[in-house]
Amino acid sequence: MVIDEQLLNQVSEEAKKSPRLRMNYNFHQSLEDKCHRMLNAVEPGTVVPIHRHPTKDESFVILRGKVRLTTHDDDDSIIEDVVLSQESGNYGVDIPKNVWHKLESLESGSVIFEFKEGHLRGICHLVMNKFRFKVKDSRFKVTGWTICLRCLRRRGRRGMSCCTG
Repeated sequence: MVIDEQLLNQVSEEAKKSPRLRMNYNFHQSLEDKCHRMLNAVEPGTVVPIHRHPTKDESFVILRGKVRLTTHDDDDSIIEDVVLSQESGNYGVDIPKNVWHKLESLESGSVIFEFKEGHLRGICHLVMNKFRFKVKDSRFKVTGWTICLRCLRRRGRRGMSCCTG
């Protein structure tokens, strides 16, 4: 598959229509694939909370537009703040496993190429505590009465445990 202007425009238009203001175009066939490769179109105002992947490295390469990537320590202090764009000369980043990070779009039509190790059953990303949801429901097996954003979004309040707890 060729990654061309038409594909970038298609994914960007879908992102603009999405309530989350972002849209993935996956090249991997399933969550079970060993390597996840995707386009990620992000619009200004999209919310990607500070998170980390305990077992996976992750890389981003800017294809068009402008995005800001920040890395954080455990108390939410910014370690690094980098703008990825053709103009800045910063074209990509490689984020080691277990590093808190956040991505934000600075320009409409921004598209990144994202790649990381594929899904590991029972392990998902951890969302920084200030972005975690308080859950008062004994059906959830979680530490500190919180549940990660991914499990809340995927499982709702159906009584399944959080992968982080």
